[in-house]
Amino acid sequence: MAAAATTLQPVVIVAPSRVPRGFMPAMTASGQFRVRTDDSIAPSLIIPSAVSVACVVAAEDQWLVHVHREKLLENCTRVCKTFQQSFLLCIISTELGRQLLLEFQSKNLRSLPQVVMCKSVDDVPKVVACLVRAFRGETSASRERRVKQLFESRSGPHVAREVLSNMPGVDPQEMALLQDCLGSIKRISQATPAEMTRSTPVSSKTAAYVARFFSS
Repeated sequence: MAAAATTLQPVVIVAPSRVPRGFMPAMTASGQFRVRTDDSIAPSLIIPSAVSVACVVAAEDQWLVHVHREKLLENCTRVCKTFQQSFLLCIISTELGRQLLLEFQSKNLRSLPQVVMCKSVDDVPKVVACLVRAFRGETSASRERRVKQLFESRSGPHVAREVLSNMPGVDPQEMALLQDCLGSIKRISQATPAEMTRSTPVSSKTAAYVARFFSS
């Protein structure tokens, strides 16, 4: 049981559950996180064990509606008590949103995890990954070794097919062509957009998207 626990990913709790289109696929595509929405949080689903980092993600309109603030506070309190390290990621794009957040934070300082502000929902996956790496004490060199080991151990065609088929916003036929031409996920992840368009019939848009996905 203990050995299995070490494979668990950090938990990302989305509150509220209504998030911009494409956000959930972006969070789950890399397999780095376990994503839960605020209406699916239960003690049986939040098992800390070796998973010592959790993030609660809140949209800017969270601060405008009282009932949402109450639910957010409830989620944050539960996460603080459950996980060794926790963060509240706030998507703030306006000055009003920032002021309301600071007011919310000052009133509930003891119940909130560490607060991190993001200007865009697109920044959240990268911010979460950075927080997790920092908490684990992972350096750029150790991360590079871990990624290399992952690619070497999971480079079969079936793995490439699984990863590519789960990428949001890309034509499945182009994903299949990319996998058929380049074979392994290792080759695909290391290819530049120019190499992809030269070696496969995929569009330059798809090639650029795939390259950005693996470089992020």
